[in-house]
Amino acid sequence: MSDTVSLLVPCTPEHARVARTTAAAYGALAGFSIDGLDDLRLLVDEIFGAMGTAGVQRVQLRMARRGAGLRVEMAASTPVPSRGPPPDTGIVTLLAAVLAADVRMDLDGARPTFEATLRAGR
Repeated sequence: MSDTVSLLVPCTPEHARVARTTAAAYGALAGFSIDGLDDLRLLVDEIFGAMGTAGVQRVQLRMARRGAGLRVEMAASTPVPSRGPPPDTGIVTLLAAVLAADVRMDLDGARPTFEATLRAGR
């Protein structure tokens, strides 16, 4: 049995709650503290919003336990159909640097992606 959780969700403000709640529920299973769960929810929410601003229509959210942490991956399920101005990724970059490790992010590409590991002991 795989320890990976995967969710495909429309990238709309109404569905941000689904992504946040799924991440928090899995974080609780992985042993995150209340503060760690808040950090996880905040990061997922900000990435989700930046992807929506970038024109992503559906987001694939994948999470897997990695030692004492949680690997979080978010990606556009299909290429972005049309590009507007690039999203302002300042807050996302700052949050990822403070809250996560092994961060890889491309929110300006044709198929925006984000990957990072968060530690459960935060």
